[in-house]
Amino acid sequence: MSAGLEIHDAASTGDLDSLEEYLRSGKFDVNLRDEEWSNRTALHWACAKGYVECIRLLLDCGAVGTARSDTGWTPAHFAAETGKLTALRALYSANVPLGLTDKYGDTPKRVAEIYGFTECVKFFDQCEAEIAAGIQQGFPPKFSSVFRKRRISGRSFASSPSPTGESQSSTPERQTTMRNLFSTMRKSITSPLSRPGSALEEQREKGINNDAPFVPEAERET
Repeated sequence: MSAGLEIHDAASTGDLDSLEEYLRSGKFDVNLRDEEWSNRTALHWACAKGYVECIRLLLDCGAVGTARSDTGWTPAHFAAETGKLTALRALYSANVPLGLTDKYGDTPKRVAEIYGFTECVKFFDQCEAEIAAGIQQGFPPKFSSVFRKRRISGRSFASSPSPTGESQSSTPERQTTMRNLFSTMRKSITSPLSRPGSALEEQREKGINNDAPFVPEAERET
């Protein structure tokens, strides 16, 4: 086995413990391409085999969700080819685009159609409808590094010791940081009704009582 491809072997067999050990060591490139296998990455293999926990770990560690093989296939193409619906769900939850085309113009949805995986096709249709409606899925990318640190360190936020030896959760600075983080997260994951251009936003701009429940325009008093 070529140097560095141990993570490909672990991802393709679903060996989560070994994969996590390799990645924690810092000696492996999570986006290393296997030239003997059409320049696939470890994420391509995990998606093709449907190992969801490996997929999540690789993404948490910085794997490119839209990495391309020689034919332009993304991890979603490989998951669609083998009908791995759970792999597609994991990618979608991580905000990885599922509609990119390969060098021949085929999307993962088209690949699923060719191989007869109807449940996957239905899932792609659902994703397209949610994206068209502006529904956000998963955590915004800017928070991924937070969860990546938590996964790789093998420690939770609450139990991680500070340089002084006390639990980080017990320090005022840590508590303030966590409150600010989750406050920002709540603001970033909003209902479609509260986004700019929505009817609710229109009410707010016109000075209508912001504390009152949303009232459809047809039912508003003139």
